Order: sequence, then structure tokens, then C-alpha cells
Amino acid sequence: MEQQEKARRKLGLFKRFFGIFGIRYPQEPGQWMLLTRRFRVIILLLILGLVAAFGWFFFYYSNSPKFCDSCHFMKPYVESWRSSSHSSVACKKCHFPPGWKNVLRGKIAATTEPIKTLTRTHGSKPHAEIEDASCLRPGCHETRLLKGETTFKGKYKFDHTPHLTELRRGKKLRCTSCHSQMVQGSHITVTESVCFLCHFKSRIHGREEDPIAGCTSCHQYPSEPIKLASGITFDHKPYLARNVDCWKCHFDAIQGAGEVAKQVCRNCHGEPEKMERFSDSKFMHDWHVSKRKVECFQCHSEIRHGLHPEPYQKEASCGLCHSAGHSAHEDMYAGRGGKGVQAQPSLMHQTNVDCLACHQAPSFEGPKHPTDMATYRATEKACLDCHGSAMKGTLDQWIEVLSETLGEAQAELARAQKAYAGLAEEHPQKAKAKKLLEVARHNCEFVAKARGVHHLEYAMDLLDKASENAAEVISIAGEAKPSSP
Repeated sequence: MEQQEKARRKLGLFKRFFGIFGIRYPQEPGQWMLLTRRFRVIILLLILGLVAAFGWFFFYYSNSPKFCDSCHFMKPYVESWRSSSHSSVACKKCHFPPGWKNVLRGKIAATTEPIKTLTRTHGSKPHAEIEDASCLRPGCHETRLLKGETTFKGKYKFDHTPHLTELRRGKKLRCTSCHSQMVQGSHITVTESVCFLCHFKSRIHGREEDPIAGCTSCHQYPSEPIKLASGITFDHKPYLARNVDCWKCHFDAIQGAGEVAKQVCRNCHGEPEKMERFSDSKFMHDWHVSKRKVECFQCHSEIRHGLHPEPYQKEASCGLCHSAGHSAHEDMYAGRGGKGVQAQPSLMHQTNVDCLACHQAPSFEGPKHPTDMATYRATEKACLDCHGSAMKGTLDQWIEVLSETLGEAQAELARAQKAYAGLAEEHPQKAKAKKLLEVARHNCEFVAKARGVHHLEYAMDLLDKASENAAEVISIAGEAKPSSP
């Protein structure tokens, strides 16, 4: 009896314990336990608690780079983040704007990424929008707009305030307009190509380069004389004092046009109505730059800028259009192409002065139809703009001296040709005379065609050589040189 009483008490404790959780055992044997409403409520709360715990865990784990790194196509971005100056900044601080509503909205949107991964519908290149509010949040870059002028890469002057608070070329920029994932492996960095595209696009012309903000607003000229590869020492100061345009020497410092090929739109869009807005620059930039983050070079071709940007175009600017007809002029300017005289490039050629620096005046006067071709001639004004009033009258003197010397050499050549024609075939020095005559004729024709004023010193040496050869041919022929009046 005592043992049965103990068994009943244990059973009673067991029933009372499960009763707490809403599980009741009937008094009649053979019946199954009863699950009350309390039990169902407890189970529901338990499920909700597990879901909440999992959600809370996922909420925080998804903020970790480990979560992003779990997708193979995100690995390069995570690695670039780890090696960047933002490596101590949590992903959510940049990718979600401040405020719990923005974080919640971002998390809901982010839940689609695992689904895309599981269903294999994700793209090969992730795309993220980072709002300016994320960059300018307290504790990050909130004072960036107040700092004023700073330097980029230690040498280029830059001010964030006008770029973010004012329209640039009629367009509203965002932080990520410049700070982007342009270079794989460099997280949220700035590449100079973005600067070049905005400052140079459609601002470079045949006889003037007018980049936005000019040249010296970004970088200064060399404060000390520099030694060129040719061995010449060049000082910028006197030319800057006369406001000589940088492009007159650095005409090749900008390479590329930054054009947009229409077919690049079809990489993202197939709707005809969108393609019709191709030429609407404001509409395009509003949607792709101001309202969305599309990297510039997904649409634009690159513009390169530097002392010798690669791939470097070594031709003078005239040669970009004129493949023939001006080669003699270029050869004269470079101090080559003559015969019997050592090559000697002009000082202006060695300092990279372009054809357009001198050829500034249109060859026509008065109204001209827009479809007509235009040529440009050199004037004294171009000399004075660079070299000052000390050069006044020099160009006319060069032209006069060259014309006289060329006339004398051509007259000497004519006498030599006449003397050579009288040489007998068996004359022992006829072959030598022929070579001398060929050099003299080549030099005279070259100077006349190439306009020796492009390199006066070299042209005068060639004409002297032509006269010397002509005189020797006359001597060989035994003809006396006419006496001077």
C-alpha cells in the first residue's frame, strides 16, 4: 500500500508539471493526454521565439563581411575593402543610410540576394547604391564640406564643396560620382579618368583648349627650370608672365574624346522609347549620375591626360588630319630631311611647341559658310604672344632673309645645271658633279616647299650647302663664276 501511495504521488507531480505547459492526462485509463489551448500558445510562442532569434542572428551576421564573402563573386570586393582605408568601417554604415527605417528597408531588399544566389539568378557583377548621407554621417565625413581645398594624391588641388553643393556642368554630382569601384581591387577609390572626363569632355578645340577650371587650378607649373630630354633647360616663368596658353606646348597632353557609342545603351536597355532619349544629355545624366550610380566608363570612352599619356600620339596635331602634304614642313621643323647637313631640331620643336601655336589666323576674311574648309596661317602676333615685344619685326626679317638667300641659291643652282649640261660624258668627275647637283637641287626644293622659316637656322645651312655644291659643279665644269657687280 505504501508503495502504491508513493507511485500515485509521483504520478500526480508528473501530471501537475506537464499541466503547467497545457498537457492534461485524463482520469480514465486508456485515454490519451489532452493538449489544451495553453499548450498551443506555448508552442506558437516557442516557434516565434526561434524565428526571432534566427532573424536577430541573421540580422547581425549579414552585416559581417564574412556573410558577403560567402558568395564567390563578392570575394574581390571584400578583399578590396579589407585592404582599403575603410577596412574598420562596417559594411552597413556605407551601404545603408542613417536611420533604422533605412537599415530595415535595406535589409528587406538584401534578403533577395540569398534567394538569387540559391536560384542562380544573380548577375556576375554586384551593384550597390551608396547615398551621400552614408558618407556624411556623424563620425565619418560630416565635416568634409567645411574643410575647403585639399589635395588629391598630394599634387592636385581639389575642393569638395562646389562639387557636391553646386551643379557641375549643369549636373548634380554624388559622392560616388567620383569615389567608385572603377578599378578592381581598389575599394571606393577615385581614378583620375573620372576627373578628366568631366573637365575635358567637349571642351577641347583645334586652336584652344579650355578645360573646366583651367590648368593651374588643379596643378601648378614647375617653379624651377626643368631639363628636357634633348638637354635644353626650359623655364616656364617668363611664358606664364605673358599668359602663354599651356596647350601651345602641351598639345598632346589630352588624348581621347570621351564619346558615347550608341550601342552601349543596348547593354542595359532594349526599349525603343529609351533609346530615343540618347542625345538628351541632361536626361541621361539625371538618371545615370544624379539618381542612380552608373560608372562613367560603362558609357563613355576614356580621356587620358598627362605629360605623355598612353597610348601616346606622337604626331603633331596637323598630322592627325593631314596624312600627306605637310610632311616636308614637319621635317623642316624637326631639323631633318635635308642632305649634306647634320640634323638639328629647332628649339621650339624640342620644347614640344605645336603647329597650332603659330598658325592662328584664318586664311580667309569676311563671312564664310560653315561647311567650307579653313586653313590657318602664322602671324607675328603668335610670336609676340609667347616671346614678347622683343620679337617685333623678326618674322618679317626671317622671311626677307630667307627669300634672298633662297633666290641666290636657286640662281647658283641654275648656273650649275647649265655648266653640268656642258660636261662631256667621258669627263672623269661627271659622276661627282651629278651627285653634288642632286644635293643642291634637293636642298633648294626642300627649303622652298617646307617654308624654311619653320627652322631658319637649318634652312640657311641647307641653302649654304646647296650654293657650295653648285659652285663646286661650276668649278668642275671649268666655268668661271660671274663677278659680282
